Amino acid sequence: SLEKSAIKPPVLIPTDAGYFAGKVYSVAVEKKQNLAEVQKELRRLVKEYDSREDVKSILAMQMESPNRRLMAAYALGQKLGFSDSVSQFLAFVTKENASATLPKIADAFDEILMAHNKESRATIVVAKTASREAVAEVEKLVQETFPEYKKIHFTVRVDPTIVGGFIVEGEGFTIDRSKATMINKFKKALSVSA
Repeated sequence: SLEKSAIKPPVLIPTDAGYFAGKVYSVAVEKKQNLAEVQKELRRLVKEYDSREDVKSILAMQMESPNRRLMAAYALGQKLGFSDSVSQFLAFVTKENASATLPKIADAFDEILMAHNKESRATIVVAKTASREAVAEVEKLVQETFPEYKKIHFTVRVDPTIVGGFIVEGEGFTIDRSKATMINKFKKALSVSA
């Protein structure tokens, strides 16, 4: 069950959403479920919650007993065609009055799944729109620098203040090869030697 699972997720996210996402992960691993399928179900659950007032009202109900909320939410999960694990999760979240955090829980589960799969995210910052080839070179450099990640998911952002070159901002690392930083270092060196 969600409350008693002993398996720890590969990364702890110190928020309420992270707590609930960790519970889903633990139960899914215990039951040897496909984590990508659980992720899809969580995303579908968020869509149902966001788009259907009947789902929101059932999950937000204030019955006299937490166990009645639990049973109603589990039954709703089954009615909507979710797996037993996701239905149990829905019941647990509803019992804990946390159904409004479902989108954040799904995001936290994504982070846990990335850590499980040894994946990471990084942003490549460039001064102006870069060619696909230039971005691919930077991606290759970063992937080679951090071989512990099976895959790094990149996004590209334009920031003209870096003048040229690039900056890569990842989870726990920064690679700064921007012209703005080189210019600032050069200015500092000139002022020290003067």
